[in-house]
Amino acid sequence: ISHHIAIKTRNIENAIKFYSLLGFQVESKFVAGPARAAWLLHVNCSSNNSNTNINNHPQSRIELLEVPSYMLDEPEGMQKRAIDLTKREELLGLNHFAL
Repeated sequence: ISHHIAIKTRNIENAIKFYSLLGFQVESKFVAGPARAAWLLHVNCSSNNSNTNINNHPQSRIELLEVPSYMLDEPEGMQKRAIDLTKREELLGLNHFAL
């Protein structure tokens, strides 16, 4: 059982809107160094127990981290994209995470 998954994003407000469509709600917002950040919790989880929901399933939690624009070092008019691991099979890292 994992505690959470951390996801870097360019725009935290857009990311919060997206994950709300999947049933997540903001648990808290905070600042981590130069980044705005937020904890999202799946809304089907009971608030009575911090480790499981009412069906005794582990909670799903996401930590969003907004990468400040000055750290992205993007040329004018271009936006960096995450690496597509399906096209770069030699790269190591998270392949997928099922929520």
